[in-house]
Amino acid sequence: MQSPEVWNFKEPSTFLQIKEFNKFPKTLLEEFFCNHLITLIVPDCLKIPPKLVQSLIDDCEYYKITGVNLSHLLDPQFFDNFIRQGKLTALSIGTRIDCDNCFAITPTGTLILILNKDTYQSLGLEGSASYFSQKNKDRYIIKIDLRNSKLQPGQRSFKRIKAALDSLEKFSLILSWLPPEDTICPSSVAKFFNDLNYNVKVCKNNFKTHVLYSINSPIILKEDISENEIIDFAEWLGMVSIDGDFLGSFDNYVNTYEAPEPSIVLSQLRFLQWRGFFLPEHIEKLTSFLRDYNDVEKKSWMAIYTQGFSDMPIVTPNKEHHYYTNGDNGNLLIFNKNKFLSCIQRCTSKTYK
Repeated sequence: MQSPEVWNFKEPSTFLQIKEFNKFPKTLLEEFFCNHLITLIVPDCLKIPPKLVQSLIDDCEYYKITGVNLSHLLDPQFFDNFIRQGKLTALSIGTRIDCDNCFAITPTGTLILILNKDTYQSLGLEGSASYFSQKNKDRYIIKIDLRNSKLQPGQRSFKRIKAALDSLEKFSLILSWLPPEDTICPSSVAKFFNDLNYNVKVCKNNFKTHVLYSINSPIILKEDISENEIIDFAEWLGMVSIDGDFLGSFDNYVNTYEAPEPSIVLSQLRFLQWRGFFLPEHIEKLTSFLRDYNDVEKKSWMAIYTQGFSDMPIVTPNKEHHYYTNGDNGNLLIFNKNKFLSCIQRCTSKTYK
Protein backbone atom coordinates (compact mmCIF):
# COMPACT_ATOMS: atom_id res chain seq x y z
CA MET A 1 0.00 0.00 0.00
CA GLN A 2 1.36 3.37 -1.01
CA SER A 3 1.79 5.88 1.82
CA PRO A 4 -0.30 9.03 1.46
CA GLU A 5 1.50 12.32 0.85
CA VAL A 6 0.79 13.68 4.29
CA TRP A 7 3.29 16.49 3.72
CA ASN A 8 1.42 17.76 0.68
CA PHE A 9 -1.53 19.37 2.50
CA LYS A 10 -1.77 23.13 2.20
CA GLU A 11 -1.32 25.10 5.40
CA PRO A 12 -4.21 27.36 6.52
CA SER A 13 -4.01 30.70 4.78
CA THR A 14 -2.71 33.65 6.79
CA PHE A 15 -2.08 37.32 6.16
CA LEU A 16 -0.94 40.51 7.88
CA GLN A 17 -3.57 43.13 8.58
CA ILE A 18 -1.61 46.38 8.20
CA LYS A 19 -2.74 49.72 9.63
CA GLU A 20 -0.98 53.07 9.79
CA PHE A 21 -1.36 55.58 12.63
CA ASN A 22 -0.02 59.05 13.32
CA LYS A 23 -0.15 58.51 17.08
CA PHE A 24 0.15 55.60 19.46
CA PRO A 25 -2.73 53.13 18.76
CA LYS A 26 -3.83 52.58 22.37
CA THR A 27 -7.27 51.27 21.37
CA LEU A 28 -5.70 48.65 19.09
CA LEU A 29 -3.45 47.25 21.83
CA GLU A 30 -6.40 47.02 24.22
CA GLU A 31 -7.90 44.37 21.93
CA PHE A 32 -5.02 42.05 22.86
CA PHE A 33 -5.84 42.02 26.55
CA CYS A 34 -3.57 39.14 27.57
CA ASN A 35 -0.01 38.70 26.30
CA HIS A 36 2.68 36.15 27.08
CA LEU A 37 5.70 37.50 25.22
CA ILE A 38 6.99 40.96 24.31
CA THR A 39 9.96 41.45 22.01
CA LEU A 40 11.66 44.80 21.46
CA ILE A 41 14.13 45.34 18.61
CA VAL A 42 16.27 48.49 18.52
CA PRO A 43 18.86 49.29 15.81
CA ASP A 44 22.31 50.74 16.53
CA CYS A 45 21.84 50.75 20.28
CA LEU A 46 25.04 50.69 22.35
CA LYS A 47 23.31 50.68 25.71
CA ILE A 48 19.76 50.14 26.92
CA PRO A 49 18.67 52.22 29.93
CA PRO A 50 18.04 49.95 32.95
CA LYS A 51 14.67 51.65 33.48
CA LEU A 52 13.54 50.37 30.09
CA VAL A 53 14.35 46.78 31.02
CA GLN A 54 12.70 47.14 34.42
CA SER A 55 9.57 48.75 32.95
CA LEU A 56 8.14 45.26 32.28
CA ILE A 57 9.49 43.68 35.47
CA ASP A 58 8.89 46.15 38.30
CA ASP A 59 5.25 46.32 39.45
CA CYS A 60 4.28 43.72 36.83
CA GLU A 61 3.85 40.73 39.11
CA TYR A 62 1.05 38.28 38.46
CA TYR A 63 -0.28 35.35 40.45
CA LYS A 64 -0.63 31.63 39.84
CA ILE A 65 -3.36 29.93 41.86
CA THR A 66 -4.14 26.21 41.78
CA GLY A 67 -7.39 24.33 42.37
CA VAL A 68 -9.74 27.32 42.24
CA ASN A 69 -13.51 26.92 42.51
CA LEU A 70 -14.87 29.51 40.06
CA SER A 71 -17.91 30.16 42.24
CA HIS A 72 -15.60 32.26 44.45
CA LEU A 73 -15.57 34.82 41.63
CA LEU A 74 -19.13 35.66 42.66
CA ASP A 75 -18.47 35.89 46.38
CA PRO A 76 -19.76 39.35 47.38
CA GLN A 77 -16.34 40.56 48.55
CA PHE A 78 -14.56 39.49 45.37
CA PHE A 79 -17.41 40.49 43.06
CA ASP A 80 -17.70 44.03 44.44
CA ASN A 81 -14.01 44.76 44.92
CA PHE A 82 -12.25 43.01 42.02
CA ILE A 83 -14.85 42.39 39.31
CA ARG A 84 -16.80 45.63 39.51
CA GLN A 85 -13.75 47.77 40.30
CA GLY A 86 -10.40 47.96 38.56
CA LYS A 87 -9.41 45.59 35.76
CA LEU A 88 -9.18 41.87 36.43
CA THR A 89 -7.59 39.61 33.82
CA ALA A 90 -7.51 35.86 34.38
CA LEU A 91 -6.74 32.80 32.28
CA SER A 92 -6.99 29.08 32.96
CA ILE A 93 -3.71 27.20 32.54
CA GLY A 94 -2.88 23.55 32.01
CA THR A 95 -5.96 23.19 29.80
CA ARG A 96 -6.28 22.30 26.12
CA ILE A 97 -8.80 24.57 24.47
CA ASP A 98 -9.65 22.01 21.79
CA CYS A 99 -10.85 19.37 24.26
CA ASP A 100 -10.79 20.59 27.89
CA ASN A 101 -13.01 22.97 29.81
CA CYS A 102 -11.31 26.35 30.13
CA PHE A 103 -12.09 29.97 30.89
CA ALA A 104 -10.88 33.56 30.72
CA ILE A 105 -11.90 36.85 32.31
CA THR A 106 -11.37 40.02 30.27
CA PRO A 107 -10.53 43.44 31.78
CA THR A 108 -14.03 44.60 30.86
CA GLY A 109 -15.54 42.04 33.22
CA THR A 110 -16.64 39.35 30.78
CA LEU A 111 -16.36 35.74 31.93
CA ILE A 112 -15.83 33.41 28.96
CA LEU A 113 -16.27 29.67 29.36
CA ILE A 114 -15.37 27.21 26.61
CA LEU A 115 -16.78 23.81 27.51
CA ASN A 116 -17.27 20.33 26.14
CA LYS A 117 -20.80 19.27 25.26
CA ASP A 118 -21.57 17.25 28.40
CA THR A 119 -20.46 20.03 30.74
CA TYR A 120 -22.33 22.69 28.79
CA GLN A 121 -25.60 20.74 28.87
CA SER A 122 -25.28 20.11 32.61
CA LEU A 123 -24.79 23.79 33.54
CA GLY A 124 -28.06 25.17 32.24
CA LEU A 125 -26.48 28.47 31.16
CA GLU A 126 -27.17 30.07 27.80
CA GLY A 127 -24.41 29.81 25.21
CA SER A 128 -23.72 28.78 21.64
CA ALA A 129 -21.69 26.24 19.69
CA SER A 130 -18.03 27.16 19.29
CA TYR A 131 -17.20 28.67 15.91
CA PHE A 132 -14.78 25.80 15.28
CA SER A 133 -17.35 23.18 16.23
CA GLN A 134 -20.30 24.20 14.08
CA LYS A 135 -20.55 20.79 12.43
CA ASN A 136 -20.05 18.39 15.34
CA LYS A 137 -21.27 20.80 18.05
CA ASP A 138 -19.05 19.20 20.68
CA ARG A 139 -17.61 22.48 22.00
CA TYR A 140 -19.64 25.40 23.38
CA ILE A 141 -18.88 28.95 24.47
CA ILE A 142 -20.65 30.91 27.21
CA LYS A 143 -20.15 34.65 27.76
CA ILE A 144 -21.32 36.29 30.98
CA ASP A 145 -21.08 40.05 31.48
CA LEU A 146 -20.21 40.24 35.16
CA ARG A 147 -20.46 44.04 35.09
CA ASN A 148 -24.03 44.05 33.84
CA SER A 149 -26.01 46.28 36.18
CA LYS A 150 -28.85 43.74 36.12
CA LEU A 151 -26.58 41.08 37.62
CA GLN A 152 -26.80 41.66 41.36
CA PRO A 153 -26.03 39.40 44.35
CA GLY A 154 -29.14 37.81 45.77
CA GLN A 155 -31.06 37.73 42.51
CA ARG A 156 -32.18 34.43 41.04
CA SER A 157 -30.00 34.75 37.92
CA PHE A 158 -26.96 35.54 40.07
CA LYS A 159 -27.54 32.48 42.26
CA ARG A 160 -28.03 30.30 39.18
CA ILE A 161 -24.71 31.39 37.67
CA LYS A 162 -22.89 30.92 40.98
CA ALA A 163 -24.34 27.42 41.39
CA ALA A 164 -23.31 26.54 37.81
CA LEU A 165 -19.74 27.70 38.42
CA ASP A 166 -19.66 25.73 41.65
CA SER A 167 -20.47 22.53 39.72
CA LEU A 168 -17.46 22.93 37.40
CA GLU A 169 -14.14 21.24 38.11
CA LYS A 170 -11.46 23.25 39.86
CA PHE A 171 -9.05 25.24 37.70
CA SER A 172 -5.46 26.40 37.90
CA LEU A 173 -5.16 29.96 36.70
CA ILE A 174 -3.00 33.02 36.36
CA LEU A 175 -4.39 36.46 37.04
CA SER A 176 -3.52 40.11 37.35
CA TRP A 177 -5.57 42.96 38.80
CA LEU A 178 -5.12 46.67 38.16
CA PRO A 179 -6.78 48.63 40.99
CA PRO A 180 -8.97 51.67 40.26
CA GLU A 181 -6.70 53.90 42.38
CA ASP A 182 -2.95 54.06 42.92
CA THR A 183 -3.46 53.96 46.68
CA ILE A 184 -4.83 50.39 46.45
CA CYS A 185 -2.30 47.54 46.34
CA PRO A 186 -2.67 45.15 43.35
CA SER A 187 -1.73 42.25 45.63
CA SER A 188 -5.10 42.59 47.38
CA VAL A 189 -6.50 40.06 44.93
CA ALA A 190 -3.85 37.53 45.98
CA LYS A 191 -4.70 38.06 49.65
CA PHE A 192 -8.34 37.21 48.93
CA PHE A 193 -7.41 33.76 47.61
CA ASN A 194 -4.74 33.26 50.26
CA ASP A 195 -7.37 33.84 52.96
CA LEU A 196 -9.38 31.02 51.37
CA ASN A 197 -6.35 28.73 51.85
CA TYR A 198 -5.52 28.50 48.15
CA ASN A 199 -1.92 27.98 47.04
CA VAL A 200 -0.97 31.41 45.67
CA LYS A 201 2.38 31.90 43.94
CA VAL A 202 3.80 35.31 43.02
CA CYS A 203 5.30 35.22 39.51
CA LYS A 204 7.67 37.70 37.86
CA ASN A 205 8.32 38.24 34.19
CA ASN A 206 11.59 36.90 32.74
CA PHE A 207 13.98 38.90 30.60
CA LYS A 208 16.77 38.05 28.17
CA THR A 209 18.69 39.94 25.52
CA HIS A 210 21.26 39.47 22.80
CA VAL A 211 22.94 41.59 20.13
CA LEU A 212 23.51 40.91 16.44
CA TYR A 213 26.34 42.67 14.62
CA SER A 214 26.76 43.91 11.02
CA ILE A 215 23.22 43.10 9.93
CA ASN A 216 21.67 44.11 6.62
CA SER A 217 18.40 45.87 7.40
CA PRO A 218 15.61 46.73 4.96
CA ILE A 219 14.63 50.39 4.84
CA ILE A 220 11.32 51.00 6.60
CA LEU A 221 8.99 53.91 7.45
CA LYS A 222 9.81 55.84 4.30
CA GLU A 223 7.10 57.96 2.68
CA ASP A 224 6.24 55.71 -0.27
CA ILE A 225 6.54 52.30 1.40
CA SER A 226 4.35 49.56 -0.06
CA GLU A 227 2.43 46.83 1.74
CA ASN A 228 4.74 44.14 0.33
CA GLU A 229 7.77 45.99 1.72
CA ILE A 230 6.12 46.06 5.15
CA ILE A 231 5.47 42.30 4.94
CA ASP A 232 9.10 41.70 3.91
CA PHE A 233 10.26 43.80 6.86
CA ALA A 234 8.04 41.83 9.25
CA GLU A 235 9.56 38.59 7.91
CA TRP A 236 13.04 40.03 8.37
CA LEU A 237 12.20 40.88 11.99
CA GLY A 238 11.13 37.28 12.46
CA MET A 239 14.53 36.09 11.28
CA VAL A 240 16.19 38.52 13.68
CA SER A 241 14.08 37.23 16.55
CA ILE A 242 15.21 33.64 16.08
CA ASP A 243 18.80 34.69 15.34
CA GLY A 244 18.50 33.19 11.88
CA ASP A 245 21.20 32.87 9.24
CA PHE A 246 21.27 35.98 7.01
CA LEU A 247 23.99 34.63 4.73
CA GLY A 248 21.67 32.42 2.74
CA SER A 249 22.35 31.62 -0.90
CA PHE A 250 20.54 29.73 -3.62
CA ASP A 251 22.82 26.71 -3.21
CA ASN A 252 22.28 26.57 0.57
CA TYR A 253 20.11 23.53 1.29
CA VAL A 254 18.97 24.69 4.73
CA ASN A 255 18.37 28.41 4.19
CA THR A 256 18.29 30.72 1.18
CA TYR A 257 17.02 33.79 3.05
CA GLU A 258 18.61 37.17 2.40
CA ALA A 259 17.62 40.60 3.68
CA PRO A 260 15.24 42.40 1.27
CA GLU A 261 16.58 45.24 -0.84
CA PRO A 262 17.13 48.15 -0.63
CA SER A 263 18.96 47.69 2.65
CA ILE A 264 21.51 49.35 4.88
CA VAL A 265 24.12 47.82 7.18
CA LEU A 266 23.44 48.21 10.89
CA SER A 267 26.48 48.08 13.13
CA GLN A 268 24.40 46.26 15.72
CA LEU A 269 20.84 45.24 16.41
CA ARG A 270 19.73 44.78 19.99
CA PHE A 271 17.10 42.19 20.79
CA LEU A 272 15.21 42.33 24.11
CA GLN A 273 12.56 39.83 25.17
CA TRP A 274 10.25 39.62 28.18
CA ARG A 275 8.19 36.52 28.88
CA GLY A 276 5.39 36.24 31.43
CA PHE A 277 1.95 37.84 31.73
CA PHE A 278 1.39 41.30 30.25
CA LEU A 279 -1.58 43.64 30.03
CA PRO A 280 -2.13 46.46 27.50
CA GLU A 281 -1.20 48.96 30.23
CA HIS A 282 2.24 47.35 30.53
CA ILE A 283 2.83 47.69 26.79
CA GLU A 284 1.63 51.28 26.86
CA LYS A 285 4.12 52.02 29.66
CA LEU A 286 6.92 50.49 27.58
CA THR A 287 6.05 52.46 24.44
CA SER A 288 5.76 55.68 26.44
CA PHE A 289 9.27 55.14 27.75
CA LEU A 290 10.50 54.33 24.24
CA ARG A 291 9.04 57.53 22.80
CA ASP A 292 10.90 59.58 25.41
CA TYR A 293 14.02 57.53 24.73
CA ASN A 294 13.73 58.14 21.00
CA ASP A 295 13.36 61.89 21.46
CA VAL A 296 17.00 61.78 22.53
CA GLU A 297 18.39 58.90 20.44
CA LYS A 298 16.53 59.73 17.19
CA LYS A 299 16.25 56.12 15.99
CA SER A 300 14.96 55.66 12.44
CA TRP A 301 12.69 52.87 13.69
CA MET A 302 11.97 50.54 16.58
CA ALA A 303 9.70 47.50 16.72
CA ILE A 304 7.63 45.76 19.38
CA TYR A 305 6.18 42.30 18.86
CA THR A 306 3.58 40.95 21.28
CA GLN A 307 2.35 37.36 21.39
CA GLY A 308 -0.57 35.94 23.35
CA PHE A 309 -0.72 32.56 25.04
CA SER A 310 -0.92 29.69 22.56
CA ASP A 311 -3.64 27.95 24.57
CA MET A 312 -5.78 30.97 25.51
CA PRO A 313 -9.44 30.42 24.57
CA ILE A 314 -9.94 33.79 22.90
CA VAL A 315 -7.77 36.27 20.99
CA THR A 316 -9.90 39.34 21.62
CA PRO A 317 -13.10 39.51 23.71
CA ASN A 318 -15.12 38.79 20.55
CA LYS A 319 -12.92 36.33 18.68
CA GLU A 320 -12.16 32.70 19.46
CA HIS A 321 -8.60 31.47 19.17
CA HIS A 322 -7.47 28.93 16.57
CA TYR A 323 -5.26 27.16 19.11
CA TYR A 324 -2.22 25.41 17.63
CA THR A 325 -3.81 24.98 14.20
CA ASN A 326 -2.84 28.54 13.27
CA GLY A 327 -3.16 31.09 16.05
CA ASP A 328 -3.66 34.75 15.30
CA ASN A 329 -2.87 36.53 18.54
CA GLY A 330 0.37 38.17 17.41
CA ASN A 331 0.79 41.91 16.89
CA LEU A 332 3.79 43.78 15.48
CA LEU A 333 4.18 47.53 16.01
CA ILE A 334 6.85 49.38 14.00
CA PHE A 335 7.31 53.04 14.82
CA ASN A 336 9.46 56.13 14.97
CA LYS A 337 8.72 59.64 16.20
CA ASN A 338 6.14 60.43 13.53
CA LYS A 339 4.56 57.18 12.38
CA PHE A 340 3.17 53.90 13.72
CA LEU A 341 2.65 50.77 11.62
CA SER A 342 0.61 47.93 13.08
CA CYS A 343 0.87 44.45 11.56
CA ILE A 344 -1.59 41.96 13.04
CA GLN A 345 -1.36 38.31 12.07
CA ARG A 346 -4.74 37.04 10.90
CA CYS A 347 -5.60 33.58 9.66
CA THR A 348 -8.56 32.23 7.80
CA SER A 349 -11.94 32.02 9.53
CA LYS A 350 -12.45 28.68 7.82
CA THR A 351 -13.65 25.89 10.09
CA TYR A 352 -11.66 22.69 9.84
CA LYS A 353 -13.22 19.38 8.88
